[in-house]
This record gives sequence, structure tokens and C-alpha cells, in this order.
Amino acid sequence: MNRVPFYLLEAEFRKLPKLFHLDDYERCLERKDGIYCLGMFDVYSDVTPNPVYDIIQEKSQDLSLYNRSYLHRGYCLPTRCPSSEANETARFERCVDAWARGHALRTRLHTLHYCRAHGQPRPLGPDTNDLPHRVVLYFACTMLVMALVGTVYDCFIAKKGSKNPYLTSFSIRINWKQLTSNYQDVDPRLRDLESFQTLRMYPLYLLLNGFAATWWKSIGDGPLWPVLVGAESENCRKKFWITAAFLQNFIQKRDLCLVQTWIMAVDLQLHMLILFLTLLLHKHRQHAVKVLSVLFVVATGLLAYKAFTEDLIPTYLYTNPEAYRNFFAAGGADSFFDLYIHPINGAMSAIAGSMIAFIHMDHQERNIKMSRSKVLVFLHHIATPFGVIWLYLAYPYFRHYDRWTQNLMVVIERLVGAISTSFFIYSIVNHKGLFHQIARSLRTVTRLSFSVSMCHWCIMILLYTDRWILQDSSYLRVFSDVIVVHVLSHIAAVPLTLLVEYPLQKFMERLINITGHRWFSPLKAKAQ
Repeated sequence: MNRVPFYLLEAEFRKLPKLFHLDDYERCLERKDGIYCLGMFDVYSDVTPNPVYDIIQEKSQDLSLYNRSYLHRGYCLPTRCPSSEANETARFERCVDAWARGHALRTRLHTLHYCRAHGQPRPLGPDTNDLPHRVVLYFACTMLVMALVGTVYDCFIAKKGSKNPYLTSFSIRINWKQLTSNYQDVDPRLRDLESFQTLRMYPLYLLLNGFAATWWKSIGDGPLWPVLVGAESENCRKKFWITAAFLQNFIQKRDLCLVQTWIMAVDLQLHMLILFLTLLLHKHRQHAVKVLSVLFVVATGLLAYKAFTEDLIPTYLYTNPEAYRNFFAAGGADSFFDLYIHPINGAMSAIAGSMIAFIHMDHQERNIKMSRSKVLVFLHHIATPFGVIWLYLAYPYFRHYDRWTQNLMVVIERLVGAISTSFFIYSIVNHKGLFHQIARSLRTVTRLSFSVSMCHWCIMILLYTDRWILQDSSYLRVFSDVIVVHVLSHIAAVPLTLLVEYPLQKFMERLINITGHRWFSPLKAKAQ
């Protein structure tokens, strides 16, 4: 295919109206007669031929570009369109249409997000005195007080060797030592009760979801704040108990709230399945790999059936600009909700990982030193380059194929991902090479990973929606935004880990070790 010269594309785009525009939000609402309206508009033409409209229609068919048949406008009505019209919505619609006529186009209002006048409360403004707000606030204050009490007790009151383990669970000094130590030289984290892995993360998970449902929308403002933060916070409030039960990938799944939390839901669902299989196959380890291989084939078949019957496409085909702009809530990204966040999408990887674990256990019991295998070392070194090449080639090569091939690529993509990832984990455990050294050198950062994953979305949306005027985008600006979000997320993760995650993990561990020892000891003895 001949490549279109860049200057021709640039010349075409210069003829098009800007996709986004925001008047100065703060200055507008400082005026006593200030009215700020935000909305989305359909673009149409009432004359033919219309070269500009034809270009818009053509470019809107390209999934690698934004859909320019919709324009997004935030106008300060008194400065942009002075009028005595009392109906703010009609005034806003006529104002944008008058501007569009200057570009030989017409517009009609598709969605009015809000119109806010000087002195009016923010749309979707929170009631910070209601019960949910107070519960989150009281919990945060309780954790701060317990951290203070535990630290003072640990450092100044308790005698060495006779410290109360429940109070020292909240000691910042001890938790900091655990976070930064080379080895886990503090109490082991439920090594004998791995089924409580999710339970240990649950308090922080609930806290961040509670924050998103309450205080999140109170900490900023801007023209996009009610549309993005306010609307998502309302979703979090509406489906809080659904999220708490890890069912957000099945119930009201299109009402996104902290989009990354679907990972916790799918993790728990697959974790329970694999835990059941592991306990079932533990006594019959000689048949474990065969049984899991059959289940792997079954999972592959179920994925293929779902992909073809529901016309689903691979990840890299629906991650287009419009899908990102809508946070996958619109723009035709049905595959995100029907496949990507569905447990069947991860079942193959979970089963493959369990299979690798049984193989690894078998090799250990038979004293097979896989670290000496030259084939393993070679495959270990080419695994990452292979993954990069696969991702790079898959998108441009299969993007233009027919729908049947794209459906098939759903299965191939998952197969390649499950097999290569499982092998990479197996090789990194058995071969102490470069990746193992890198992982060990980043142990403190990786211990923050759960807290980072829980708070980074709030921070990213906060940074984007707290901007009061439109800013031009570029590769450098996007890169700098990624770095800023990454750094701020890790900074925020430190107090979350020291004050919430670690203290409650240890506190719950001690409770479970005391109350659960007599429950699980017989089961553990039977398993051995």
C-alpha cells in the first residue's frame, strides 16, 4: 500500500474544525453574568457538495483517528454569544451552530453535559455530611490514630521481646522496615493460608472504592470535572456493594468505576477455580498435568465459541482513540466488556500457570536442575523480544483482515499470551538471570504495586480534569503526563501501604493464625 504523504494529511486536517474547545472556565464563572456550558454536538451539512464535510465523513471511518463527526465544546456564553435568550440550552446550541456556519457546516446538540451559572453549585456536587462520607473519613482517621499509637508503643513504651503483636502491626517503623528490607525478615504473610490472598488486600480495595464513591469528587474542579470525576464517582456510589462483592465484571459492567478494579474481580474468580483444582489434584499429582491440559483445551474451545458467536475482536483492534476517549464505555468497544473483563479471557492463562506450577513441583521432587538446561536459558532470553515482536506485528498485519480472521485472532492472542507468559515465569524462577536480578533490585517498588494499581486511576483523572483550559497535546506532553502519574502514584502508595495495607494485613494475619489454626490444621495434615 502506498503511504499518503504527511503534508497532504496535514493540509486536510487544517481545513477541519477543532475537535475540542474549552473557554476559560474560571474567568467565566468569576463574572456575575457568567454561564458556562459543556456539550457534544453532531456535525452535519445542509449543502452539497461540501468538501469539508466529506473530509470529516472520510476521516471518521478511520479507527486510528478521532471521530470528527462529533465536536466537543465548552463555551462561556456571555463572552462567546451575548444574548438576552433565557433558555441556556437553546442559546448554547445556537452559539455553536453560528460558529459552525463559518466553516460551511451545521451542528445540533447531541448531549448537554451541564450549564453552570455564576454562584451555582457544581453539577453532581457531593453532600459531604452524609453517612458514606463520614464512614470513609472515620476509617481514615482511625488508621492514622492507630498508626500513631502503634508507633509510639513500639518505639517508646514496649520492652524488647515482649511487644503486643496487634499494636505493633500498626507501627510505621516496623512496616517501613518490612517495605524496604532485602528479605521478609518479619512475620511471614500467610504462607500457609494462601487462600486468604484476596482477603489481605480487601481493606485497601474497599477504602479506595469508598474514597472514589465519596470524597474523590470533592477535591477538585474544572470544566470536565462533573463529566468525568462526578459521573464516575456516582457510578462508584451506585455499585459500591457490587464492587465490594467482586461482581463488577458481570453486573452493571458498563457503568465504569475505577476501571482497573476488574482485575481484582477476575483474579478472585479465577483464584477460587485454580485453588479448587489445586487442592483436588494435589493428591493425584501424577495426573495433574494431563487433567489441566484437557481443561486448557476446553477453555480454549469456550473462548473460541464466545469469540465467534458474539463477534468479538482482539484487544489491539478496539484500543482506538475513540474507545480511549470514552474509557471504553462507548465507541464500539463491546469486546472490552464481553471478553476482556470476563473470566473466560484469563482462564487459559490461569490453567497454564497452574500446570507450570505442577511441572515445577515435579522437577523439584525429582531433583531435576532446569537451570542447567541450555534450551531453557536460550528460550528465556528470547521470550521478551518475541513478545515485543508479536505485539508489534499483530496490529498492522491483522487489522485489515476479514472479521472471521479477527475473531480467530482472539483465540490466537490468548494462546500466545498464556503460553509465553507461563513459560517466562517458569524460566525466571529456574534461571537466575538478568530479569531475576532486575526483579530483586526493584523489590521495594514491587511491594508498592497493589497500592499503586488502586490509586493511579484517581490520580490520573484528577490531573486531567483539574485543568481549566484546553491544552495542546504532543508525544512529549503525553510522555511527561505518564511519568508524573507514575511518580505521584508511587508517592501516594507509600502512606497507603504503611498506614493501611501492611497494618491490616498483619492484624488480620494474627487473627486468622489464632482462630484459623485449629480449623485448617486437620486439612493441612490430610493434604500432606
